[in-house]
Amino acid sequence: MIRSRFCIGVAGLLMTAVAGAAELEYGFEIGAGTSDNITRVPAGGESETIGTVGVELGLLREGSLVNADVQVDLEYLDYQDNTYEGEVTGIVDFGV
Repeated sequence: MIRSRFCIGVAGLLMTAVAGAAELEYGFEIGAGTSDNITRVPAGGESETIGTVGVELGLLREGSLVNADVQVDLEYLDYQDNTYEGEVTGIVDFGV
């Protein structure tokens, strides 16, 4: 089985804004990838191109009463030949 993968990504600039005791970071990315065996079968694989759009957010606040840490990293995958339905993947994590 021959498997190849090619990815192109353009990452957005990660920016930081400080307001009081809170720090906000965010980023944006867009990319594309391809596979010659997207369904991962032993023989006769199906080719697919995948477009991606992602966002990253981070908020850290350290206060006298409450500390908060929020991290979001989400990505939308769009299968161009509709082998699979589009999907959102990623993680949302927070702590107080």
